[in-house]
Amino acid sequence: NIRYVALTTLLKTVSADYNAVQRHRTTIVECLKDPDVSIRKKAMELCFALINSNNIRTMSKELILFLEKADPEFKSICSSNLCISAEKYSPGHKWHIDTVIKILTTAGNYIRDDVVGSLIELISMTNSLHSYAVQQLYKQLNGDLESKQPMIQVAMWALGEFA
Repeated sequence: NIRYVALTTLLKTVSADYNAVQRHRTTIVECLKDPDVSIRKKAMELCFALINSNNIRTMSKELILFLEKADPEFKSICSSNLCISAEKYSPGHKWHIDTVIKILTTAGNYIRDDVVGSLIELISMTNSLHSYAVQQLYKQLNGDLESKQPMIQVAMWALGEFA
């Protein structure tokens, strides 16, 4: 498949000429919707390779949209990498908290344990956002809670500490 070969080539090229690959970002993001699993996987890997402090907001939105419709085998890897990218390139603590809460609610039970711990750590470090984080987490406590166990863990901890 020509798309697979192109994505593989771009993935190998990203370390040598980041800006050249960045110009194809829109096409790469479109490949996240491809019916072929191998193309979606390569596109996801390439999207994470392209994330930087300038495009973290737009790329995280695109990857969260992908996460909503992703196959279960992608949810764990995608959510973990999204959280790592958000931590690394976050424009601010409030955005970081909002993004990780969105990832928690979107990925559901496919979240790795390290994500829960890192969000708890982030909330506990940002004194000025304690009440904001509690409010945002409390809003998520509705609907099918059985599929949101990691989010419930963080919400219960935050409610217990700061409510």
